[in-house]
Amino acid sequence: MQYKISPNTSRSATYPHSWFILNLILVHLFASYTMLEIGYASDVMFIPLFSMVILAILWWVAKQKQQAGDWFVAAHWLLMTKRAKLLIIFYLVGVLMGGFTYFMVGMSPLKGGDVTTIALRMGAVPVFLGVLVTFVLSGGSIFDAQRGMVAQKIVDQFPAPQDIVVISQAEGAGAEGANTTPQDH
Repeated sequence: MQYKISPNTSRSATYPHSWFILNLILVHLFASYTMLEIGYASDVMFIPLFSMVILAILWWVAKQKQQAGDWFVAAHWLLMTKRAKLLIIFYLVGVLMGGFTYFMVGMSPLKGGDVTTIALRMGAVPVFLGVLVTFVLSGGSIFDAQRGMVAQKIVDQFPAPQDIVVISQAEGAGAEGANTTPQDH
């Protein structure tokens, strides 16, 4: 749904997504590269842990924003927490894949190379995919925040106040939703 919001509110609603993307860039991109260049590949496992600490801080801020402040901004903080949960699911899949690979390769008589390195690389694949997916989704959310849009699932979970003006409904609503409030629908 698209709402009529002020430019200041729009800018504030982009912050949670920007902070989330900054976490992805600094922690996953630069820290991973640095650790791999230095040669401590096993320390790469600390990257998701460090990222989760940052995500916990962002979650705490999101809870604060939901209890006080602008609804539109709070809705975007809530959306950011959903992206964080998705990233954590990818972390868990990575840990499971890495652990399974470590177990299976460790049991093999043909293991040959470093079992830890193989397991880390297998576990890194879902984490990489999770970072990529959440990065793209958060980039789209920044664009939506600038246009005054919030996904319908977020509105259903965190309803808009009665005084906020709806410019247009979800896809296919067209002009019939223009300049109405949620109570009119």
